[in-house]
Amino acid sequence: MHRILQRQLKRTLGLADEQACRDLLAAASTLASQADLDPAVACLLGNFGEFLKRVEASYEQSDRDLELRTRSLELSSAELSDTNAQLQEEMGERTLALQSLHQTLTELLRVQHAGKALPEGKLSNTSGDDLGTVAQMIGTLVRDGERVRRALDNQKFALDQHGIVSITDGDGNITYANQKFTDISGYTVDELVGQNHRLIKSGVHPSTFYREMWKTIRAGKVWHGELANRKKSGELYWVASTIVPWLDEQGRPYQYISIRTDITSQKTIELALDEARRRELEIGHQIQRSLLFGEIPEGIIGADIATYTEPSQGIDGDFYAVHRFGADCFDILVGDVMGKGVPAALIGAAIKTNYNQILAELLSDQKGVKELPSPAEIVNLLHRNLTRRLIELSSFATLALYRFDLQAGELTLVNAGHTPCLLLRGSSGDVETILGSNIPIGVVAEEHYVQKTIPIKPGDKLLAYSDGITETCNSEGEEFGLDRLTFLVKAANRENMPPATLLQSMRHQLHTFVGSNRLMDDQTALFVELCSGRSDGIACACRYPYPMSLPWRFEAISELRVAINKVAIGMPEIELGALTVAAVEVLTNAIRHAPQSLTDAAITCRLNCSETQMSVELIYPSATVFEPSELLEPDFSGEAEGGFGMFIIHQSADHVQYMAPLPGICAVRLVKQFSVPDYRVFAAT
Repeated sequence: MHRILQRQLKRTLGLADEQACRDLLAAASTLASQADLDPAVACLLGNFGEFLKRVEASYEQSDRDLELRTRSLELSSAELSDTNAQLQEEMGERTLALQSLHQTLTELLRVQHAGKALPEGKLSNTSGDDLGTVAQMIGTLVRDGERVRRALDNQKFALDQHGIVSITDGDGNITYANQKFTDISGYTVDELVGQNHRLIKSGVHPSTFYREMWKTIRAGKVWHGELANRKKSGELYWVASTIVPWLDEQGRPYQYISIRTDITSQKTIELALDEARRRELEIGHQIQRSLLFGEIPEGIIGADIATYTEPSQGIDGDFYAVHRFGADCFDILVGDVMGKGVPAALIGAAIKTNYNQILAELLSDQKGVKELPSPAEIVNLLHRNLTRRLIELSSFATLALYRFDLQAGELTLVNAGHTPCLLLRGSSGDVETILGSNIPIGVVAEEHYVQKTIPIKPGDKLLAYSDGITETCNSEGEEFGLDRLTFLVKAANRENMPPATLLQSMRHQLHTFVGSNRLMDDQTALFVELCSGRSDGIACACRYPYPMSLPWRFEAISELRVAINKVAIGMPEIELGALTVAAVEVLTNAIRHAPQSLTDAAITCRLNCSETQMSVELIYPSATVFEPSELLEPDFSGEAEGGFGMFIIHQSADHVQYMAPLPGICAVRLVKQFSVPDYRVFAAT
């Protein structure tokens, strides 16, 4: 029985338990069966049990409904709790987001107004979770951003109207090109975008120019420079360019913007002026070579003389003169005028002209007299004629006059403030520094110049040079110095190199030492080697090599052939022809393939012929030494290239030697043995 129904029966009818209720219902059923009982009462008593069952069923249904409602309420309460917790979490995240947005907007406003006072209301003092404040700040940023965008658009418009603008990605591919770029290049935007700037490469600049440019901008630095580009039509145009790298968070460039200005008209004028100046300097240099330097006179026997000069401004104040008195006697005058350029060159020309006039006058006055005017007499006359004029011009000149008397074995010299000469003794290899005791010409009018005499003999070598050589400085301010020059002279002597080769090696070392620095002073040098000789001017091939200088041109081939035939006394025709073929091939390879590192460079040839063999040695300046790792066999099928020249050289000569005797100098020595020596020819010579 349902507990609530049982409790109510107990309370109203006094029924203690469910059994008492069953007893009562049984008694009621018995009474309902009596005949004298009122039918309504009998019906009540008879159906009272059924009534209680229905009441109990209602209670049970009510319990079930209540339980269902309770469970439903419990479920709804849990969902509400979860929803409430989620809402609280979302509200917390919203508050944090608003605070973060507030902070970000505050920083953006500070950055946007960096260095300026913020307008009233830009930064609110309200908390960061105030949505209205955030909305206000967003509106401010939007308005400021629009204002900045309009300003940037105006700046871009102005820049596009003035400059040639392009943007590239990190690999140099064009991603943007303005109208100016298309107008000047002749390419459309579609033709430019996606392409590299190599599309407009002119070919004017060396590859090192572009490597340095890329090295700069890839390091995140701005590059400035003048650049030649080529239009679609093939025409050149010049721009002044600025390339700015845009960097990512790690500081690495991810794209580049190039802003250029058309300077074609200006550059055309500059190039025309440079060309005019170059032609003027070239003409001046040619005049200078004829007036201030000239040629080494022929007919000097027993001395090999080489000269070298390099002006700092195209025309310089250095000068020299070589005057021949006889086959075994000659003077060398070297000088250096204070200053540079045309004024110094004019003074140098005047000194040299005065020297020639003094010589002519003294020699004409001494007709019939065997004794020559002394170097001291000549220099003192130069001093008397020029010093007062030089003082008036606020200028002076250092000079040295060397008299070589090979028959007497004497060197007589006067040094007027010039750099000391270096005298290498052939017998010992020692180098003496020959100093002077007088001051330059044009300083003191009362100066008297004295001479000194030094014994000399075959094998000795003398180097006279200007201070522009020893005082040449590298990028660190270090001078080339006398020690380096002395070392080079000794090295040339050990390798038995001719004077011209020494000077070319010296030029190479000076250029290497200076590097990219500009030459600050004129450089002049003369190198004299004393040797034995024959009265007919032909070298005695059995005793020493016959040297000659060949121009760096293919015309030198015929000169080489003539010289070989001249020296090859008694050499059979077959061997002579083979050696000539090998020598011509070496000369051709040098002219064609060796990089000419020095302007006006020459190729020195030494020929040596004995009773059993002849050698040809070709010496030339080159930064690299060629020595084949293996002899290539020529391919006569025509499917491969190369090998013929080397094959011809090694087949024609009995011995081939590749050498680097001095820095910047290469040498190839060819030797050919005689098959049938003609001793009668040597006996006759």
